[in-house]
Amino acid sequence: MWYPLDWSPTCTNEHACFVNEMKAFETLDAEVLGVSVDSIWSHKAYAEKMGIKYSLLADFHPRGAASEKYGVYLADKGITGRAIAIVNKAGKVAWFKNYDIPVVPDLKEVAAALGQVKRLRRKERSPRWHRNTEQRKAAATRSGPAFLCLLFCREIVANNRTALVTNLTDQGYAVGSRVPAHSDQIG
Repeated sequence: MWYPLDWSPTCTNEHACFVNEMKAFETLDAEVLGVSVDSIWSHKAYAEKMGIKYSLLADFHPRGAASEKYGVYLADKGITGRAIAIVNKAGKVAWFKNYDIPVVPDLKEVAAALGQVKRLRRKERSPRWHRNTEQRKAAATRSGPAFLCLLFCREIVANNRTALVTNLTDQGYAVGSRVPAHSDQIG
């Protein structure tokens, strides 16, 4: 998820919602990542104060460079906008929504979208009589849904970070490299 700034009232409400709903996202096999133009030090203090256990990424220098590649950086304001993207394990954006800055995203809508992406993935993986052997094998080896900035499937974070970053970068997306808990610099 992209959000404008640590410590602002709407962003604080948004993070409080995510913190309270983490169990629901964990059951959907997703990992939340937050991105803003704040520094890693601001993220660290903010995460400690808010009880945030998911990673916060600092798109700090050059300011907004990664977010700009997703169309989320608001250069005239010097901040990131508010947006959520669902990225499947194959590294493709499966769902994306921009929100007005003063609007806290509806997490039920986001969870429903993640559920829909998972259902499509299951449907895609189910064998069909009209598929040939190669198509069935390819469908069976493709990965399922995840959230990017968002929510990544834990399997990607644990086992496939480099491959995902390479895949997204090849598609024109900018992604930070290693993302430890709470914060890291991207860009």
